[in-house]
Amino acid sequence: MLVIGSRSDYHGHQDRRAGFAATIARFPNHVLEIGDTDTHDDPERCFRAVSSSLRRQEPPCGVYNTGAGSEGVLRALQAGSKPGEIIWITHEISPDHRSYLQQGWLELAIDQDPERQASAALQHLLFRNEIIHQLPKSAGRGELRLFFATNVGPGMLA
Repeated sequence: MLVIGSRSDYHGHQDRRAGFAATIARFPNHVLEIGDTDTHDDPERCFRAVSSSLRRQEPPCGVYNTGAGSEGVLRALQAGSKPGEIIWITHEISPDHRSYLQQGWLELAIDQDPERQASAALQHLLFRNEIIHQLPKSAGRGELRLFFATNVGPGMLA
């Protein structure tokens, strides 16, 4: 399994990598390869990291990208594999990720509902500064959602 990410000094990406590594450690037949963890969400850096790994004698069975740059991951997978041949996991559901899921390139998008998180943060700020006097119900916690090809089609969730 290849892990790439945006920045190795960013706590959120450190946590994502550590959680993934702890999960993979439960499966002794899988080797975890930490790739370029400072891709800075740049598609070209992601492309190079994934392409390099795919050219090895034993290419990875999966790619986990903790950040952005998915266009580069997709290009590398398209050049070196077939849809569904390598499991690809990334974060956030977006129009491009929805398309990659539907095409069979992306296996899983872990969505943390960043829009709801930002809205809730603003609502809490307004409330704490007494600009509003009651928190709206929309200021609740955002949900962690998992998106697969089966729940991103027309008329499906999100």
